[in-house]
This record gives sequence, structure tokens and C-alpha cells, in this order.
Amino acid sequence: MKKTDNVKIQETLAQLLSQYRKFRQAVWAVLAILVAALVSAFINRYVTFALLGAALLFHLLYVRKQQKAYTNSVSRANISLTVMPKLGAEDVSERSTGGITASVVKRAGMMPCDEDPTVFWGMEGDTGEFHVQIADITIPERFELKKAGKKRVHFNIGVWTHVVLPENTGFRYCVIDETAVPTPIRMAYFDRDPVMFSAELGEQDLKGKVVLYRPLGEEDQRPSPAILKAMKELISYTPGYMAMSLHGNELDVFVRGRFLTGPVTASQKPTEASLAFDPFPEYEYILRIASACAKKRRLPELEDADA
Repeated sequence: MKKTDNVKIQETLAQLLSQYRKFRQAVWAVLAILVAALVSAFINRYVTFALLGAALLFHLLYVRKQQKAYTNSVSRANISLTVMPKLGAEDVSERSTGGITASVVKRAGMMPCDEDPTVFWGMEGDTGEFHVQIADITIPERFELKKAGKKRVHFNIGVWTHVVLPENTGFRYCVIDETAVPTPIRMAYFDRDPVMFSAELGEQDLKGKVVLYRPLGEEDQRPSPAILKAMKELISYTPGYMAMSLHGNELDVFVRGRFLTGPVTASQKPTEASLAFDPFPEYEYILRIASACAKKRRLPELEDADA
């Protein structure tokens, strides 16, 4: 770790510890009021009711806000010290989308997005030759358990990474882990798509685990060995489930069940180790996929057009 990085962590930790102490003092104040209410129960029940009401109001109007502000500060600090430097991002906030929108999700063509997704902790920046957008996302996906049955909604939750490649690859395909998008939802979605069809990936290690979708009759529309290798490394590493789409100069990778923000425990004070813990190391693997996509020789017709 660089000396400047260590100084930044120490400064951030000092600020968070101060905020944590104020929050804990507020919690102890509520407990003190509750203890006073318990004692007054043997003396005056009206005083007891007044103290209980005061404790409730103090908790709702002050303590909860302090807790939310503290947890947001910890999440922001953690992302700022880990993910943001790798991304080359300048800022992040709980409500930021980082450029990840319903349009990005729909353009990737990996899964339905029947309503506007909910996006948090989004950020964007430049990593080498790639412009990258990334965010936590919840995608509403409508489905039916049986034909003409009741419409239900599945919320697909994870991290969405959108990478703009330096050149148009001319490729259009999706590789989807069968758990990343539940099978009934995935099949219904591609049944509505007149362009993309299921095909054999041709990779024995991934048979029965991932599915390839590409335009009908276009055998060249599939991952190269280098892309497959990078994808397999991500699939083997992550505890989540990957869906990937390459379309032109855009690469989208969704990892279901992973988050840019880890859980923040209000009962434990922050530490240097907790702030420096990388919540999304999968980003390094996604960059390897992007590099393999960028280095892949483009389709012959695209090469001829440039000649």
C-alpha cells in the first residue's frame, strides 16, 4: 500500500470513528430513557408513558437518521478507497446511477427489464482504453408460472458493469449463466426476440451451466478462446452468477448476487481493514474479458469495410 493511500485511510477512519461515536452516544441516550421509564413504572405510569414516547420519537427522528448517515458514510468511504481508484471514477453517491439506465440494460439484450431498474452507488471512469460504468442494480422482470397465469415480478439483483470498447468488434452475442437469469424468464424473453437464438457454446467445462445466444445461422458470433478463458476465470472465482453481452463496441457484464457495498454493522466500529476490503474484486476479471474482446480480430466484413 502506498504511503499516500495509508494516510487517506487513516484520515477517513478518524472521521468515521467520530461519526460512529456520536451515533453510539445517541443509542445510549435512548437506552437511558428506557431505563428511566422502567424505574418510573413503579412510581408514576404517566411519566412512564411520556418517557416511552420520548424514546420512540428520539429514535425515529434522530437515531435512525444518524444510523443511516453513518452506514452511508462507511459504504461511500469503502468504495472510494477500493473500487473508485481502479475505475478512475471521481465521485460516487448512494443515489447515483453512474450512467447505468434502463436503456443500457435493454440494449445489452441479456434479460427483460420491464420497468425502470433501481440503481445505487453508480460511478463511471476510464480504465486504460476503456470507459466503464458500474452500479448496484435491481431489475424488475415479469413472468408467468403458467401460460395465461397471474403476472408475477422477479427482482434480479447484482452489479452491472458497462464497458465501452475502443473499436466496434462487429460481434453480437450473449453468454448467460443459467442461474443469472432464471430459466423460465430467460426462455420467455428470448422467445420474444426474433434475432437471438440459443446455440451450443462448444466449451465442455461450461456445458449445462451457461447458455450462448447469437443470431441464427451466424456461426462466427461466439466468444474467442481468449474471451472464454477470461469468462471461465470469472465464473470460477465469483460466488455470484454471470451474464455477459458483447454488442459492437459495448460489453455488459451482470453478476447476480454481488454488491458494491457490503453490510455495515452498526454495533462494531470501523477499522482500517474493513475500509480497505475490496467489495467487488470481480472487476479485475471483467477487465480481462474486456481486454480479450478488444484484442479479438473483428468479423471479416468489418475488416473489409475499413480497407
